[in-house]
Amino acid sequence: MQPQGSMKGLYHQLDHTLAEAVMEFAREPLEFEPGTKWLYSNMGIATLGRIIEVVTGQSYESFIENRVLGPLQMKDTFFYPPADKLQRIAIVYENKGGKLVPASPETLGGDPRLFRKGAKYPAPEFGLFSTAQDLSHFYQMMLDHGMWNGVRVISPAAVDTMIEVQTAGMQAGWHQGADYGLTWEIISKPLGTMTLLPLGSYGHGGAFGTHGWVIPKRNMVTVFLVGCAGEECNGTTEDAFQQIVGSSAAD
Repeated sequence: MQPQGSMKGLYHQLDHTLAEAVMEFAREPLEFEPGTKWLYSNMGIATLGRIIEVVTGQSYESFIENRVLGPLQMKDTFFYPPADKLQRIAIVYENKGGKLVPASPETLGGDPRLFRKGAKYPAPEFGLFSTAQDLSHFYQMMLDHGMWNGVRVISPAAVDTMIEVQTAGMQAGWHQGADYGLTWEIISKPLGTMTLLPLGSYGHGGAFGTHGWVIPKRNMVTVFLVGCAGEECNGTTEDAFQQIVGSSAAD
């Protein structure tokens, strides 16, 4: 779901603050009555980020750095990467006539070769650069019910609440046999185990084919990172990766 109206180009230009964007998002009409259907809401996640700013008196970026990235030692994760990290960033590609070319300036986040230079918008809904190692710290924290490396990041009750099914009776998520909790897609029905993810596994995908899963039944986390824009990022490769992992794991 892309912003419309005065914010239509926001996801490419990143030229408004989070406060400005959410003020405009609030004027968008509802797609349906809340609680009757499920739809992934980028603007909803952005609004949650703005609520964090209002409640804490910090910028969203500062809050995430202080409360999440710092405690989890995610040293290579940034909204706006510093100059000394740019050479390490794999840019996003798209398929043009059977060839991979750098994604256009109209892709999410703008021209990937500019690394969001001059951006004002942190994009809580998609805005972090990261690495597999850093992301593994975050997913391991969730697996360990809010703890990482002896540090309490969030409460066990918060983890339980996030992975409680909220969409029973609705068509939700992208995986068959799945439901949604609070930002987490949860394998909740036997059909969802066809990619060898056990019941109770939960994860979250990214716009360019990335995905991470927490698999409590196997005491395992998986992180899958690619960088492609368009229909080629439809999850097929990620599903194959998950099946390879699942076939080699012992329950």
